[in-house]
Amino acid sequence: MYSRFALFMCKTSIKLQIYGPRQSDELFDKNGQRAEGALTFYIAWIILLFFWSIPIILAEYAIGRFTRNSVPVAFFKFFGKHFIWVGGWLVATIFFLSAYYAVIIGWCIYYFYISCTVVALPSTEDAGLALFNDFARNSYWPLLTQLLAILLTSGFLFGGIRWIERANLFLVPLLLLIIVFTFVWSLTRDYAEVGIAYLFTPSWESLANPGLWIAAAGQNAFDTSCGMASLMTYATFMGRSASIVRYSVTIPLINNLVR
Repeated sequence: MYSRFALFMCKTSIKLQIYGPRQSDELFDKNGQRAEGALTFYIAWIILLFFWSIPIILAEYAIGRFTRNSVPVAFFKFFGKHFIWVGGWLVATIFFLSAYYAVIIGWCIYYFYISCTVVALPSTEDAGLALFNDFARNSYWPLLTQLLAILLTSGFLFGGIRWIERANLFLVPLLLLIIVFTFVWSLTRDYAEVGIAYLFTPSWESLANPGLWIAAAGQNAFDTSCGMASLMTYATFMGRSASIVRYSVTIPLINNLVR
């Protein structure tokens, strides 16, 4: 029973990461305006954080620390030989997702480069779109930046958990600084009060919309990476004295609050 439940949770989490964003698109009307209040979405998002994401993370931490092995072997030891393929499937899924994220990181590298070298950045939406189209369709920059992203990531992975930790100690505070700066900057824009009012305006009838809950679950799956076995891998490095319950609650909670 527990093996089937774990398999169901992993499959559902991956489906939500794929289809959740599509469901969120359905929450907009034909004019591009949000059909449901943003506060209602956050309420559903917080509920699913505690009743969906955190239980899966708790299971991943427990399995990873107990088995202290690769994901396929962890599934073999914890669930039996008939479920070793699930671990291999999760590893393959993470591999293909990593290929996607390598492209996105390459875009970030390119934009960082042009922000440091170009005197006048695009001032309109059309100019920004033209810049991206020229980058993506008329140059070899996408290949070069993706290759650079793969090399940088591979270097940290080959360095082991300590190099990953060092990278996170630099990149995570930098990301937080960018988020805080962008948040403060957005409050100085015209009609910022309209966005704030919308953010805290509920639309209680939308709680009956299944698409709202699917989108909130998909967002949780993206935010916490639950059900992808990546946290299971990190848990293999946990000491026996580490509190799995505390980490399973505080890490996704702080992560989602910042997001």
